[in-house]
Amino acid sequence: MKNELDMSVEICGIHLKNPFILASGPRAKDSKDLLRAAECGAGAVVTKTIGPEAAIVPRPCITRTLGGVINNELWSDLDYDSWINKEIKEAKKGGVPVIASIGGARYINGKLSYDSTPEDIEIVAKGVAAAGADMVELPAYDPRTMIPLLKAAKKAGLPVIAKLSMITFEPDDLGIAAKKAGADAISFMDTMGNVYKFDINTGKTFMGSHTSYGRMGGASLKPFMVYGVAKLVRATGLPVMGIGGIMSGEDAVEAIMAGAQAVQLCTAIILNGHEFFGTIGNQMEAFMRKKGYGKLADFRGLALRNVIEREEKGHEIFEPQNPKIDKDKCISCGLCIMACPWGALYFVEKKATVNTDLCYGCSLCTSLCPTKAMTIDY
Repeated sequence: MKNELDMSVEICGIHLKNPFILASGPRAKDSKDLLRAAECGAGAVVTKTIGPEAAIVPRPCITRTLGGVINNELWSDLDYDSWINKEIKEAKKGGVPVIASIGGARYINGKLSYDSTPEDIEIVAKGVAAAGADMVELPAYDPRTMIPLLKAAKKAGLPVIAKLSMITFEPDDLGIAAKKAGADAISFMDTMGNVYKFDINTGKTFMGSHTSYGRMGGASLKPFMVYGVAKLVRATGLPVMGIGGIMSGEDAVEAIMAGAQAVQLCTAIILNGHEFFGTIGNQMEAFMRKKGYGKLADFRGLALRNVIEREEKGHEIFEPQNPKIDKDKCISCGLCIMACPWGALYFVEKKATVNTDLCYGCSLCTSLCPTKAMTIDY
């Protein structure tokens, strides 16, 4: 019998059976979606963003792109009363924590306004709390308005997660400001953009809105997310949830090694369905068994600690470190040979071999090798 693994986490005093959370988005549009995510193994669910008014969404609004999707969705097109009187209460039947994403966008004289007011945020926050939500997530992108909006959300008495977007490559100050305003946790990041995607057969945009642009989510966001998570954990000491580019168990491990308490999945669920929660859970379990980890705390922050140690020691290497090649693992695919900028790799008896006089030690080859036959010490 296999030893039981503990993948549970605690965020703001709330227990999650695992760190995989359904993010706010198209697959969190109503209670049916939230219940399905819980049934498929999500540790918690986040609603689509609930505002004082329902959104009117131009279509089409989602298209596939390399590594993910581009979307021009808005907040929930279900009205506030539906969420408060039905959807959140139904979602609670899934048996996992329900996090209400809230916003204050409105239509003023027929035009969309994203200028949320503290009054609207307080009303929505108190409404979702009364409906049974366990936490509130507040998209807090603009540092000029974030503090009063967070303070308004706190009046509902629930833990508040500040959802930060990458408006800067260094999110530390925004995270510190969120903490000072009362945020109990942070989620980072949101989709990136604005971006265009055009149909080369017609010259038209794939988005149905008058602006023609969308925002990008998916695998390409992961390096930005991992960096931001590590920086925010260090700067704030708050629980941080990584969002952006979580497409596999390995991606989730990387975010947790950066210090994340949990991860939220959006694009992976858009493309693969709610059933993907079972897949990513199995992938995480396989990783933990292979490495001998019994719980997430065994490797949470591992990479972040290594980063801090390198910084403190001023550890840098300038002499080239040549890759070591396990010939038994080499499958003669030739990817490393094609990619090497210095022409330092070649075949000997159909096995990759390194010319140490030419090798620059860049390590590109080790990241390309599909069988992990190449490693480098640094």
